[in-house]
Amino acid sequence: MSESLYERNQLGVGFTFHNPAIYLDRWLNSWKGDKPLLDLGGGHGTNTHAALIHGAKVVATDLERPDLSEWLTDLPAVQHEAVTCMAATLPDQIPFEDNAFCGILCSEVFHFLANEAVVPSIAELYRILEPGGTLLLTCCSCDVEVLKSTGFSEQIREDFRKSPFKVACQRDFLSLLAQAAKDANCPEVTDPVLAANRISIPGRDFCFFISEQLGELMKKAGFAIEICEQGKAPHYPVWRHGDQDQVRIVARKPE
Repeated sequence: MSESLYERNQLGVGFTFHNPAIYLDRWLNSWKGDKPLLDLGGGHGTNTHAALIHGAKVVATDLERPDLSEWLTDLPAVQHEAVTCMAATLPDQIPFEDNAFCGILCSEVFHFLANEAVVPSIAELYRILEPGGTLLLTCCSCDVEVLKSTGFSEQIREDFRKSPFKVACQRDFLSLLAQAAKDANCPEVTDPVLAANRISIPGRDFCFFISEQLGELMKKAGFAIEICEQGKAPHYPVWRHGDQDQVRIVARKPE
């Protein structure tokens, strides 16, 4: 477990990651000097910091209005003035106009959604992204290596085959993690990880996505998909990592 890569979120729900998002350049390069970039669920501002260095204007959000002041101290005043911090929550509390952003980063947010919130959240992302704009989205995969022994990935994939557009990927993450820890039979390794997750994700269900389904749902909403894959996420707070742990999607809103 790479503790230097994350810490407990300042809001007490989930973890804040210190590594930049995969394909971050796609989000940064969507900045055209006019409408701002949106960092949705930005934590302590690692990706916002990169965008400010890139010269962009950024709206940084979290469940509550984030305070990024101590994380941006190395930047000049003009870049401090280029960031606006707001509270925003998918799908119902997105206080932005249509076509408000040239690029949206939604990193490690979707797995906190309930099944019924996924499609409306995709619709909101489409609404607030300007035509020609880029969406970069990452979230936890159902194929996350640490939970392979539980067999739940096969269940989710079977549900997807039966009903491709029905979201039924929400599971009791803490119970699954405890089952996987029992299967691993290595408490000196698994117990600290379980404890960290119980503190940071108390009673929280997760949506564990298949890249194909999330891609299809986004296409149905109108997005053009440029990248739809699963890959490594060594920053996740678990004791075993694999090469399919994270869903990564880069999509564009057609002009």
